[in-house]
Amino acid sequence: MRVVLDTGVLIAALITPNTPPALIYQAWRKRRFELVTSEWQVDEFRRVSRYPKLRRFLKPTETGNLVNGLRHQATILEALPTVHLSPDLDDNPCSRWAKRVRRNIS
Repeated sequence: MRVVLDTGVLIAALITPNTPPALIYQAWRKRRFELVTSEWQVDEFRRVSRYPKLRRFLKPTETGNLVNGLRHQATILEALPTVHLSPDLDDNPCSRWAKRVRRNIS
């Protein structure tokens, strides 16, 4: 099964243990599903995890482990279709990944 997760779910997984985002993250790390992402999301996660309001909740080792996991365990898509489904421009990349995954293009 291929899954696309919003960056907020990944951040929440590190901040709030034993919640649905954390359980989803743990399932991915145990290879129960294939996580699909892109360099854009890896960069976004790194940028967001450095926000002052979040830094006090995130451990640098955990954020580093997540980034390394994305780079080595997730499927990173490169060529993505252009979509404009969300008024929030930062949500459109997730829509592109989902569209690509739905088409089952690798």
